Amino acid sequence: QHGIGIPADALEATIPDEVVAEWWQNYRAHALNDLPAKRYSEITLSAPLAARRLVAKYDLIALDISQSATRAVIVDWKTSLHRPKRDRLQRRLQTIIYPYLLAKSGAHLNGGKPITPAAITMIYWFAEYPQQPEIFSYSVEQYAQDDIYLASLAAGIFSRGEADFELTEDLNRCQFCEYRSLHERGTTAGNLLTAATDDESDDFDIDLDLEQIGEIAF
Repeated sequence: QHGIGIPADALEATIPDEVVAEWWQNYRAHALNDLPAKRYSEITLSAPLAARRLVAKYDLIALDISQSATRAVIVDWKTSLHRPKRDRLQRRLQTIIYPYLLAKSGAHLNGGKPITPAAITMIYWFAEYPQQPEIFSYSVEQYAQDDIYLASLAAGIFSRGEADFELTEDLNRCQFCEYRSLHERGTTAGNLLTAATDDESDDFDIDLDLEQIGEIAF
């Protein structure tokens, strides 16, 4: 909300929680103040993938559009008490999908011109580690690799029938699942705030309004 222009004082007055208040102060002191001025908060993009639709909801996309070049910065806010290692973050589907999808379907944010992969940077900003953001640059080569990887991943998923989705043998992956009791793997989901995020899981927000999604045609 602050990133798209809502005054800081107005936002601060709405924070009743001490932990969130501390995160807010960390944000005010150390957040990414040099982001491009044109910003899209809580925006959802989609594009075709293997005859289906790939969808991602972003915390923030900031664009610097000039006659000579475009600079696009994806920001994802993280509030876990644990900071994952860079190599783990690099392998996350979130790190793969977000730049890929912006390059593939973000032209409508850029005056109708495609956003080249080389113009895209993705930043993870950690509320508990405000001076240690993790930054990933994107490239044409990485986009091509991701296109092949995601198409293969999707094809593998869609080739399965309902009975082919076996339960994971890694019970740690079930710690924070709200459906774990259905498979007799516990009764209630754990607290994601205390999750050790140095793992292979992904925590996408899938509360999506499909009518509001920016996309490109099939």
